[in-house]
Amino acid sequence: MARKAKPSTAQPAEKPVETPRMRLDAMGTEGLIERVVRGDRLRDIAADCGAHLYSMQVWIAADPDRKARFDVAMKISADWHADEATAIIAALPRDATKADVAKARELAQQHRWLAKMRDKERYSERVEVAHTALPDAAEALGELRALFGVQPRQ
Repeated sequence: MARKAKPSTAQPAEKPVETPRMRLDAMGTEGLIERVVRGDRLRDIAADCGAHLYSMQVWIAADPDRKARFDVAMKISADWHADEATAIIAALPRDATKADVAKARELAQQHRWLAKMRDKERYSERVEVAHTALPDAAEALGELRALFGVQPRQ
């Protein structure tokens, strides 16, 4: 009598579960830098790796070299956003409607804001505040008291 073979209980080898960290590592610093310089949104880069934005920021900060290169890439991408703001306005046709102009203005403003956030040294509006003091504040105060007839308290 022939014995029946028992069905195999061995399961096929499972693939290791790929984590967002593994996908970020697979993209690598070069892939990250390329996408940032290209002007891709950070949220989109993270989502393409199946990661949350915070997780990607932690991954970037974990390597000092990656963080330094990321900071440079952000500054370079500021140029892209500034150029994009100009291109949006320049692309408006002569017969653009008010709605088209308003939309283009908002998009251009968003790109200018992104440029400012990514490279504050070059794209932020600098406001200079000059603080001047009177050469002799006591003398000026005396003149004001005399003008308004105010006597100092005793």
